[in-house]
Amino acid sequence: MVKKNDFNKDCRVSARLHPSIKKKLVNSGYNARQAIEYFVRDYYAANPRKRVEVKRQILENDIETLKKQECEVQLEIQHKESLLDKLVVSAAAGKDDVDETEELVMDLPPDVQMGINIVQNVFDKKRDFEVSSRLSDSENIMNFIKNHNDFIGATYDEYGSDLSWREFRDLLLSEIVV
Repeated sequence: MVKKNDFNKDCRVSARLHPSIKKKLVNSGYNARQAIEYFVRDYYAANPRKRVEVKRQILENDIETLKKQECEVQLEIQHKESLLDKLVVSAAAGKDDVDETEELVMDLPPDVQMGINIVQNVFDKKRDFEVSSRLSDSENIMNFIKNHNDFIGATYDEYGSDLSWREFRDLLLSEIVV
């Protein structure tokens, strides 16, 4: 059993507070948020490399988010430009048949397309055993994904890691031909 006086000053404090620190916080009127800020500030003051690493990670995440938004905006611009081109051609021909609700078609990156092709090939080979006529196409594909989770996960890791798992799964649902 450890006595109060035997407290090792070199040990790290994780979820518990040393009684003297707790007493200081209670006496000063700190709340939980302020206590966490106190420890974080103290930790980062003692570990400047960690502070720089956290700031670097936050900036990288912000850049990644902005790049995704930039891609989405570029796709929207291309879609609007194609609608404008069709409108100009239709107006020159004396027609007004441009459908503004036309679905936006997105080209997949080559590695993602390759991963989908690999899954399609395996699905085709196992079609006789995997496809049920009583189920819809999406249910058949979801059953295939569940039954071959290791294979689909490995394919995702190798070819679709730029996407979230949900995006990759949704692509499989929309691209796999049953």
